[in-house]
Parts: sequence; C-alpha cells; structure tokens
Amino acid sequence: MKALAICGSPREKGNTEFYLQLLLDELAAKGIETEMIMLKDKVIHHCKGCYGCLSHKACVQKDDFEEVFGKMQEADAIFVGAPVYVSRPASLVSPLLERVTFSARASGRMLSGKIGAPVTVARRAGQTFAFAELLLWYFINDKFKIFSYIRN
Repeated sequence: MKALAICGSPREKGNTEFYLQLLLDELAAKGIETEMIMLKDKVIHHCKGCYGCLSHKACVQKDDFEEVFGKMQEADAIFVGAPVYVSRPASLVSPLLERVTFSARASGRMLSGKIGAPVTVARRAGQTFAFAELLLWYFINDKFKIFSYIRN
C-alpha cells in the first residue's frame, strides 16, 4: 500500500506539513510506503475549461499537474492538507483539485477505490468550511472511502 500526502501550504515547515508528516509517520510505522508532495514547489495552473483533456485523455496544459496526478493515481491513499485562509483552503490546493476532477472524468483515469481524508489547519474561524470543501472533493471523485483517524 502507498499513501500520498499533498501539502497545500505555501510555508516551509508550517503546521499543515507538520500534521501531514505526523499522519505519514503513523502509516510508515505500520509498513505503508509514504510520500509527501509540497505544492509550493510546483507550478499548477487553474483549469481553463478548454476540454482539451477530452480528446487528449490528459490535461493539455504544460506544468507540474500530470506529475502530481500520476502519483495520485499510483497511491492507494491520498491525504490533501491545506491551511485555512479566509475561511477556505489556501489557494495552492484549488488548481490541483479542479484539474484532477475534470481530467479524471474526461480521461477515464478515475480515483475509484482509494481512501483518503482532508487535513485542515486554522488559527481562527473557517476550518469547518475549509474541511467541508475538501471533503466534498473526495465525494465528487468517484467513491473515495474516507479515512477517519483521531489521535489522543
């Protein structure tokens, strides 16, 4: 089994990265292969709604999207983490999730049968809305099984 964490924080060594790494460490201790992708190190443009993926069976924009999407397809578990800015996930996450959803359906490369969970980190209000936004992305993307883990 392979678990992939996608960190949508623009900050180096921030709280989102910390909690995702904590999750990966727990999974690695159980013998699961893990990997973290830092979106701050990637260039992923917003979906243009051009429908190029329909004919090409892949997104036609040239950036780091296909690399990340390929790793998402290889993983058995996907954890998307984002800090909460103004009551929503940080802006690095949205372009990836928009394009994954569109490209997966257009290309037939769905994310069926994977497990996953959102990880949100906030100092003040808005975490519930951000968590719900990320959680909805899992449901939209073809029957993800939501992983629930509470650490005491």
